[in-house]
Amino acid sequence: MEKCKVIPLENLIEYCDGELPQKEAEQIAQHIANCQICKANVKTLQNSLTLAQNIWQSEKEKWGNLNSFKKQRLYKFPVRKLISVAAGIIIISTIVLLWFLLKSNESSNLKMPTLTAKEIEIQAEHAAIAAQLLAVGDMYAAQPGAEEYAVQRYNDLIESYPLSPQSEQAKLHLKKLLERKI
Repeated sequence: MEKCKVIPLENLIEYCDGELPQKEAEQIAQHIANCQICKANVKTLQNSLTLAQNIWQSEKEKWGNLNSFKKQRLYKFPVRKLISVAAGIIIISTIVLLWFLLKSNESSNLKMPTLTAKEIEIQAEHAAIAAQLLAVGDMYAAQPGAEEYAVQRYNDLIESYPLSPQSEQAKLHLKKLLERKI
């Protein structure tokens, strides 16, 4: 691009971009009408802007609105729901276990045995694991094609914690699942 001695190239760029005040833009327009160098430079700048806009538009159409992309989850397994369900089941299981212990002691008129902190901790852990196995089994049972995993979880629960309330629930869920498969 040749340089005009009257109008700096930066002003021509601002003129083509429409960034000049109206009075200054009018003065440059009058100058362009009489200056072949500025006329050629404006034509080159406008062609460059048009080309850039066309490229931008084609890329925008190709890629769409980049702001609309959302981070996609890599998995669809509802971890938060599993944790909520497991926590609820643990609490309910602990309450039911304590209720059964109290009822069995009331019916036999025996004093409830004093448990050590370690024994209480072990019972709570067993109730928690049983509740988790039941929750995971239920989640597998709800997924098409994952029934065999549900059966494994229910059977693990029944074998490992046969006296737990969850074991009875697992037996019922296993029965329903096997009836559904037939």
